[in-house]
Amino acid sequence: MWSDWNSAEILNDFVQMNEAGLDLVRFFLFTPDFVKQGQIDPNQLAHYKTVLAHLKTANLQGIPTLFVGHMSGQNYRVAGWDESTFFTDPIVLQQQKDFISAILNASKESKHIAGWCLSNEIPNDFPGKSAAEVTGWFTEISNFIKTSDSRPLTIGDGVWSPEITGIGRQNNLEPSNHYKLRELAPLQDILGVHFYPRYDDYWPQAYTSGFRILMAGSWKQEIFLEEFGHSTAMGSEKNQALYYREVIFSALQAGATAALNWCWTDFEKTDLRPYLHNTFENRFGLRRTDGSFRPALNEMQELASLSQELSANNWELAPRDSYLIIPSNFYHPLPFDWDRDTDEKYDLYLHTYGALASSGALPMCIHEPGVDHRSQDLHICFTHNASFVLTPAILWLPALKRLSAPFWEQILKNVDLGGVLYTSFANDHWVVDLDKTMGIESHLRFGLPDFYPTETMLISSPCGWGPFQNLMLSIHLGSLKNLRSLAYLPAEARSAKVLLEDSEGRPILVKKGRGQGAIYFSLFPFEMLMMHSCDEELRGIVTMVYAAIREENESAGSSCYSAAAEFLRFRRNHETKEYLFNHAWEPRAFEVRLEDKKKTNKTIRVELPPKSFCEVVDTTELGSQIKLEHSQVA
Repeated sequence: MWSDWNSAEILNDFVQMNEAGLDLVRFFLFTPDFVKQGQIDPNQLAHYKTVLAHLKTANLQGIPTLFVGHMSGQNYRVAGWDESTFFTDPIVLQQQKDFISAILNASKESKHIAGWCLSNEIPNDFPGKSAAEVTGWFTEISNFIKTSDSRPLTIGDGVWSPEITGIGRQNNLEPSNHYKLRELAPLQDILGVHFYPRYDDYWPQAYTSGFRILMAGSWKQEIFLEEFGHSTAMGSEKNQALYYREVIFSALQAGATAALNWCWTDFEKTDLRPYLHNTFENRFGLRRTDGSFRPALNEMQELASLSQELSANNWELAPRDSYLIIPSNFYHPLPFDWDRDTDEKYDLYLHTYGALASSGALPMCIHEPGVDHRSQDLHICFTHNASFVLTPAILWLPALKRLSAPFWEQILKNVDLGGVLYTSFANDHWVVDLDKTMGIESHLRFGLPDFYPTETMLISSPCGWGPFQNLMLSIHLGSLKNLRSLAYLPAEARSAKVLLEDSEGRPILVKKGRGQGAIYFSLFPFEMLMMHSCDEELRGIVTMVYAAIREENESAGSSCYSAAAEFLRFRRNHETKEYLFNHAWEPRAFEVRLEDKKKTNKTIRVELPPKSFCEVVDTTELGSQIKLEHSQVA
């Protein structure tokens, strides 16, 4: 907009945003337009001041994005700013500071700057030669800004870091290995998450919003959804609206303070790169080219209205009720590790989160501190500090494989104090004294996986445990049963109680008391199978396991025995208000067991259309299984 300046059009857009109920706009200072031959273009600086005036007129808050070389699938460069100079060249660094100073000085009196974003998805443009180079530059620039301006700062990298996406995940849109969140988070006042998930199955896409925000929340409490979007070139307008509803609902329940979509309006730029080849970029807007609005805008308005209404009536998000543990080898490689599953870990934890959310759990993520291995000495150095509070908690740890001894001891100490650990077996694990800890006697062999003997597993509960009482459930393994990552643990229960077993009496899920707490151990890696199979019935079974553990340990809030759910839960004094979302693309019926401190086992059936939600209401006074049918609250 800077080189093709139209002041009236920008003001009109801002006024329409305000009239549509939007209150925050992130806009790009396209750097090649602002910095030419190392100098600030005075015309563009004047245009920027006009934009600030337009924000005031329209009563909008803005987030200027300072270094914009990547946009819409294209990298644009300021002359002299390239991979070899951007982070380290002192002349370029001075030019960058001069640019920032000019923008800060022009913004001093403005009351309509909500904060600063340093870049737009900068890993795509400047991946850096090393983490030290990247962190060093952001440290220099963020400190420079903070010496003269106190407004919140985020760096605009999308939180595309190994701590979020994992070291083994291959994604050419997120070249992030040198952007270490453990080093960059302390430089920021708030983290801004970006994602555009594409999968062969609805489940991981549906839970990406909540999962990414919670993964980032392990490193800083203040999070916002800085960018998400859906081009109508790649999906219908109706489904764009449903996607907006899903993403914003999940972001709200995960604690995001704001959600910004990409982008405001459609346009026609078919004679300009990259839009002449990335044609889908022309159709991300809330507003069509004819000036009318798409249904997605209504979803933003309605969810914003719901959030504001709840806040005005003193409802607050319920606190997170458990921990999803992320082992350090997810983001920080161990020396000489032969682990073959590194590229699966992100999807493993994402699928696990989906089942936890379905069960009614509100987990927060916690990353195990990694051990920095050095060849020159024996000094022990951890990547960061992390500890559980002494208050006992429910801990979820799928595919128990690699943990440092101090962190494993911390987990067990929490159990001793009354906490609860759920974990599942992983082939090639390094956990010492596993049999003793789990109360079993296993027949594990070094280097050799044990594959489940048949393609179908029938499970039931010999003790009538929770929702599995009087049930015989079938799990189809098929050809997947011979995947090494799906090997199971043949064993007999010794001091552990068998909660689930197969049709041959093999223990599948056991419970072992420890101190004042308990450990639940699955001898089959159901989370890995859930990830590989995309089997909806299996997702339902895993959801039931998690829900049963929550109920047995009196977790707050309702629980659900059906897959594809997610709860948005609020508290006000001793009151609870809950909303239930259906993430599936078809109508679903959910069996919900209400939060019930009197232990009267109140259960209701909730029927919801695709990608819709409703408030969970106790209707049991009218009948034990009352059907609720609401498309959405908003």
